[in-house]
Amino acid sequence: MERERTIAKTVSVSGIGLHSGANARLTLKPAPPGSGIVFFRSDRAPALPIPARIDFVSDDRFATTLCRDGVEVATVEHFLAAVYGLEVDNLEAWIEGPEIPAGDGSARLFVELLTEAGVELQGQPRPVFSVPRPLEAVNHEARIIACPEAGANLFLEFKIAYPHLQISEQTFQIKLSPGDFRREIASARTYGFLENLAGLEAEGKGKGGSLANAILISNGKIINPEGLRFPEELVRHKILDLIGDLALLGRRISGRVAAQYSGHFLNHQLVREMSKIMKP
Repeated sequence: MERERTIAKTVSVSGIGLHSGANARLTLKPAPPGSGIVFFRSDRAPALPIPARIDFVSDDRFATTLCRDGVEVATVEHFLAAVYGLEVDNLEAWIEGPEIPAGDGSARLFVELLTEAGVELQGQPRPVFSVPRPLEAVNHEARIIACPEAGANLFLEFKIAYPHLQISEQTFQIKLSPGDFRREIASARTYGFLENLAGLEAEGKGKGGSLANAILISNGKIINPEGLRFPEELVRHKILDLIGDLALLGRRISGRVAAQYSGHFLNHQLVREMSKIMKP
């Protein structure tokens, strides 16, 4: 059985939040075996631990927000995707500000930060949740299903399409490993549609958004002058979000997860179904 891992040293990075527009500083610290990923708001006293677990999800409309006793940490999914993708099990994430820094809208910033921190093996065996039977969450045409799969890997498949916004079908699948996460998923950026910006602003979101940290699409065309990093960057980012949401189970997952038009709400529903049958 593989052993758990933490980071080897404390590292920090600063930036603005995608939705709040607020400045934030993120500091990562090593943590003991079995502690998992735990957030702390360093600008709040006392700094309550907020575990990166599905029970602490408070909002999933535009991003994944965690909350404990009224203290929130917003837009955690890109960071958690990097932590899961690079196979780090235990660390403390101290945040001075309400939201994780956006970086360039992908997980690249966090991959670089974790790489700088290094990895340290720990003595405790790494627990794994093996999907025992099909588990599904459905909302109209959107669905996500987890099935058993031979081996100890996580296989991911995703399909998206926005025909009403002139974006045709995109699909992508990956057998997750640290190397493949770095190459194929980590640099895929979040995206939005010009046609939807008014609704986003009405919700008080997207205050820190720009072409520097998001792909903007209008009438099916990419507004960003540099274009896309991958032909199917949009669906790759949906896989990135999915990995971050699956990390809220608090364990490595062995199985196959296939999603069609899913978002944070359905991703979280699937994790809740996993959590119900996960042994302590």
